[in-house]
Amino acid sequence: VFVVDATFSMNDEIAYLATELTSVMDRVQEAIPGVDIRVGLTVYRNPGMTLAYGLSKSISERADDLRQQRTSGGLEAMIEALDAALEMDWRGGNTARVMFV
Repeated sequence: VFVVDATFSMNDEIAYLATELTSVMDRVQEAIPGVDIRVGLTVYRNPGMTLAYGLSKSISERADDLRQQRTSGGLEAMIEALDAALEMDWRGGNTARVMFV
């Protein structure tokens, strides 16, 4: 799950982060052929403006969700975003779980 700050200070970074999301996931798939990856995205701005895009097998879908974000606000609701990320449908059992903040 990628947890991303979308306040005004990140205006120039959103497109870069979407490209990096795809790049990181591509490298994981190259390193571990056949790995079953699901990618989630939580975008935060001011409190009450957190958007959570659930876990999906489509890396490009989550990268597109990130590219479509428009920055706004200046108060960072990171704790709210982390809570939303933790509420996603994470797999149980013997599975790696990673959150990029």
